[in-house]
Amino acid sequence: MPWYVYLIIAFVLAIALNAAWIQYQARRMKGGRIDRLPGSLSRLDPRRPVIVYAFSPNCGPCKAISPRIDEMIAEGLAIGKLDVQREPEAAARLNIRATPTFVMIRDGRVEGVALGAQNPTRLRRFLQG
Repeated sequence: MPWYVYLIIAFVLAIALNAAWIQYQARRMKGGRIDRLPGSLSRLDPRRPVIVYAFSPNCGPCKAISPRIDEMIAEGLAIGKLDVQREPEAAARLNIRATPTFVMIRDGRVEGVALGAQNPTRLRRFLQG
């Protein structure tokens, strides 16, 4: 086989391992205690059901779902938006590794982490249940 085939295989493998690492880190967050949300999210009370939406202005999926998230915020749902480029310290504190990421918090604990664009119905269900 030519050398470049090995290079392509190594590249694909590196991408797959990186995605698996991000998923692993997201699962590790579950159950973690959060007494106070960092940065611009400090207005939200983590003892109540809250969703932190971590996004980047350059992210394609973020651009697609942001208008729906803004509508949900306008409806009064407890969703905090975290721009990971403007607040990298807050993103690091919440262990955000990719965008979009939804961190679902209830009773001061991380109840779930969802990576990628999510169905707004699922997010509403979490906040209401």
